[in-house]
Formats: sequence, C-alpha cells, structure tokens
Amino acid sequence: MKKEMKEEYLLPRCKFCGKQMIADKTLQSEEEAEEYAIMHCDCEMACQYQAQVKKEQEKEKNKKKIKEAVGNLAEYCKKKLYVFDSDAEALLVAAGEAVLDGKIESITAGIYGVKITISMSAKGKLRFKRSYKESVVEEVL
Repeated sequence: MKKEMKEEYLLPRCKFCGKQMIADKTLQSEEEAEEYAIMHCDCEMACQYQAQVKKEQEKEKNKKKIKEAVGNLAEYCKKKLYVFDSDAEALLVAAGEAVLDGKIESITAGIYGVKITISMSAKGKLRFKRSYKESVVEEVL
C-alpha cells in the first residue's frame, strides 16, 4: 500500500497590505512565501521594500566591481614591481565605496610611486585613474 504524499501549497500574502496571491513556483516555507508576496505586490510599502532590496543588490554588485578594479590595479603594480599590500587594497576599496555612495566627491592617494584618483565621471561612472612618474637620477661625481 502506497502512502499518498499530500503537497501543501503556501499562498503568499503581503505583510504590508494583506493581499494574497498565487505563486508561479512552489514555495518551501512561510518566510519564502512572505518574501515572494512582498516582491510581487504593488502596494506602496511593498514597492518601497522592493526598491530597497534592489538598491542593496546593486550596491553589492558595485562592491564586487570595485574590488575587481582594485585587484586589477594591484596586478598592475606587481608587474611594475611596486609594493601593493592588502592594507592598500582595503583602503582603496573603502575609498571607492565612499565615492560611489556620495560620501566624498573624489580622493587621491599615492601608493609607492603610483598616484590613484577615484572619482565619479560626468556620466555617473566610478573612475579609477592611475598615473606614475618614473624618473632615474644618477650622480656620477
């Protein structure tokens, strides 16, 4: 004799307005159902929540891009045989995030012969500008 498996369907309900909806996928828990409802509801509070979630996701994506840009800069410095340690990387990541968040307009740092300026472009893109001066002075007498 086979046991019949009874599948329980969770109906998502928005915690802000109480609107109930039918999900287009199987939801595994009450928390997942609530999150689904909030992310698919069109009430004002749910829309604000959705905007906040989108903003946080965008921020995380941008942090990854900043870390990647700083990693590229670190590789460049290593090729030029400049010292570029993890403290310098952490400082530049934090500076990039501060510029992106609008806390500071721009920042310039000199790290072992490489001048790095982090700023926003006119098109609203985060810019990492690097420049270096290489000069050799030789005293003969």
